[in-house]
Amino acid sequence: MKTLQTLRKLIWSFLLPSGLLLVASLALYALTGKTEFSPELSGRVLGLGCACIGLEGWAIAVAALLHDEGKLIARLLDVIIYAAYALGLMTWLFYLVNEVNYITNILVAIDGTKISFVFLATALGFACAWVLALVCAMRCSKVLKKAEEAKREGGAEA
Repeated sequence: MKTLQTLRKLIWSFLLPSGLLLVASLALYALTGKTEFSPELSGRVLGLGCACIGLEGWAIAVAALLHDEGKLIARLLDVIIYAAYALGLMTWLFYLVNEVNYITNILVAIDGTKISFVFLATALGFACAWVLALVCAMRCSKVLKKAEEAKREGGAEA
């Protein structure tokens, strides 16, 4: 039961803030993403971001509703958290690819030299969201590995 409680703490501490940051960043992107440098919103950014939010929400719901120490469910949760991390990373990267004209314009100083607050907030929001999901995935894997080792050692002594 201790493993399940630890997984819940990790998911509530890292995955929930990751999902909230992702929602905020996607909303900011959807509201301000159309600019002179990128005339259309990227369907990949929106689609991957929504898929990531769905996976994170599913993992949070399973962790909240789970009552037993099922090894299969714990491993499935671990895989889902890693998938959410990967989708979050892809969302951030596709956002940067979509904004490459703006980034190039700033770096070369063609039309301006200042980075807008909206771009910075959106990029940092996406980046922080996937870093939080990565930390959650790595810590959950470590907890599950320790639980398996403890079970093996406990079974070997009997």
